[in-house]
Order: sequence, then structure tokens, then C-alpha cells
Amino acid sequence: MKICSTCKASKPFEEFYINKRTLDGYCYQCKKCQIIYNKKWIEKNPEKKQIYKEKDISRFNAWSKKWRVENPEKIKERDAKYYKKNSEKIKEKKYLCVDTETNSLDPMQAKIVGISMSVTPGEAAYIPLAHDYPGAPQQLSLNAVLNLMKPILEDEEIKKIGQNIKYDAHVFLNHNIHLKGIKHDTMLQSYVTESHQSHGMDNLSLRHLGHTCISYEEVAGKGVNQLKFNEVDIDVAAHYSSEDADITLQLNQFFNPAIENDASLKFIYENIEMPTAEVLLKIERNGVLVDDKKLNEQSHEIGKKILLLEEEAYQLAGQPFNLASPKQLQDILFNKLGIKSLKKTPSGAHSTDEDVLQELALDYPLPKLLLEHDKGLQARLYVQSKAVRRVQRSRRQ
Repeated sequence: MKICSTCKASKPFEEFYINKRTLDGYCYQCKKCQIIYNKKWIEKNPEKKQIYKEKDISRFNAWSKKWRVENPEKIKERDAKYYKKNSEKIKEKKYLCVDTETNSLDPMQAKIVGISMSVTPGEAAYIPLAHDYPGAPQQLSLNAVLNLMKPILEDEEIKKIGQNIKYDAHVFLNHNIHLKGIKHDTMLQSYVTESHQSHGMDNLSLRHLGHTCISYEEVAGKGVNQLKFNEVDIDVAAHYSSEDADITLQLNQFFNPAIENDASLKFIYENIEMPTAEVLLKIERNGVLVDDKKLNEQSHEIGKKILLLEEEAYQLAGQPFNLASPKQLQDILFNKLGIKSLKKTPSGAHSTDEDVLQELALDYPLPKLLLEHDKGLQARLYVQSKAVRRVQRSRRQ
């Protein structure tokens, strides 16, 4: 269900037509209100009546782009008005759902291209700031807008909501803004309430709101020809990003009751998950100190344990063999020791995969030892590879 921005009626998604840009941003209109709006638009713009009558979308888009290029001051004035109005709304509501659009998925390198905001379900605003494709209209100054937004973004009293909001916090830090008052992350809300499910926004929207989101591929293409977000048309970008902010706010309102009404979930979410995300932000931002000497000692200790496990495996098998060779394992387990095979590979050989070994380990000592040996190898490789490394996660998982 979605709320019409004009008549305020709550209706199914299929009864909505398109997003209409107003001073409040991009707002959803039901089909009935859209027809009324179109009639008024034609009355005010008789010279464009023929374009609308012919339903020539390409001609209308061409006219629209030409108008924006020819009227940069009007565009800036309009954008400034709806930014000011939304700022007032944010201060009144005391919360803000925010989403950044950037030129990179790397949170340490990403720079802001635009920012979308929502404080009311069904409504959202997009502020384009750094779209630089040929013919892109003039936009508000990035630095000027960020300077205006900084007091709001750094205000602890205005609670922030986002999907994987740690990414957005990184991005704002790239512009010397410390995002404060982070209250909710819908990705973590999903993880706490349904850990076995996917936590990406598109999947959450379809699963809980019945709404199919615009995919990034629809906006920017895919493969080698995929555009960076700064190369995406502003109108297309606004629709996509505004939807992100709106849907995230709706998801937050969907998850809130389930968490609030369950004391254990609330404790995990508020006292473990959200504080841990803040700690991870600091670790990813600043890195950690690693004791190379201690790591080498641990690697050496694990290596000795691996050698002891190998010697024990040889004794159980009655001969030396390569523990990493599936063919030799098959021969030892199923031929020499006579253990019954549980399943076969596509080629017809006896399987020695982890699932099989775990089941056999319940009754036989060698499979159990092989699993311990494998874990030891993994632990040693992990320790050896862990110099200082930044851990990064994607925005729309």
C-alpha cells in the first residue's frame, strides 16, 4: 500500500501512476489525481498540449531537457525552495531517512553525486549536486548544500535512518561531516528479525511492501557500458534515489513494531547490532594495529598442530597419504577402511566433501580428524594473510 501525495488516500501500488515533482520532491500520485493534474497542466501550458495529446514522450523529454538547460536560474531557485521546505520538515519531525548517491561503491573513496531524503512515507526529495554528463543542467553547489545540511546531519537530536547507513556515514566523513544520531538501519533490522533471509533493500521491499524497486541496472545499464551515477540523467536519478529513501523509511516503520514488542530482539538490535556498526565504522575508518610478531607465533603454533594431525591421520589410515587429495581420500576411506559411501560426485566417484565428512565423523575417527586438519589449514592461511586490511561492504546488499 502507498499513500497518494494529493488525496492522501492509501491504495495498492498498482493504482499509482508516476512520481510528480513538487517542492517536496518526488511524490506518488494515484491515477485519479494524475488525470486531474494533467488537465490542469494542459490548461496552464497550451503550447505543449499537442505534445501531450500525441503522447510523444520523447518530444516531451526533449522539450523538458531544453527548458532546464535554458533556465538554470529557475532550476536552482526551485531546488533551493524545496530543499528549504524539507529542512523545515526535518527539524519539525526530528528524524530523517537519508540516502547518498555516489561515484563509487568504495566507501573510503566515494564522493557525493546527490542526496535523497524522506520524512513522510510516500514522499521523498532528491538533491542533485554533481551530475556532469553532457548537457546536464546547472545544479546547486555541492559545498554550499553540504554546509547547509551539516548542522542537521550532525544534530544528535534529529534521528537518522538508512539502509546500510554505515556506508552513508563513511561517505559523509569523506566530506568532513560526522553523521550523528544514527537510530535505525533497516538492513540490521532485517538481520535481527529474519537472519535466514536476504537483507538487500530490493528484496525487503518486495517481501514486506509488495513493491518492486527500480534496479540500478535499469538506471545505469550493466556490464562494461554501465554508467557511473554522476553520468545518469538527473530525472532518472531522482526517481531512483527518491524511491530508495522512501522505501527505506517505509521498511523502518514496518520493522519497528516487531522489534519494539520483542524484548530479546530489541536488546540485540539496540545493544549489540547498532553499537557494533558504530565500532566497525571507526575500525574501517582508522584501521587497527596488528602485532606481526604475535601473528607469526600463532601461525607457527597452528603449523605444529597441523603436523601432529597429519601424523595421527597416517596412523589411522595405516600409511602416509596426501590429505588434500580427494582421490587418495576416497581410496583410504572407502576401499582400505571399508567405510560405506554416502553419495557420489557427478562423475560417479565417492564424494569426500565437507557434508559427507561431517556425517562420517559421527562414527569414524579419521573423517573427524580430516575436518580438524582442514580447519587448521584455514586458520593458518587466515592468520598469515591478516596484515592491516580494511573490510568493506556493498550499499544495496
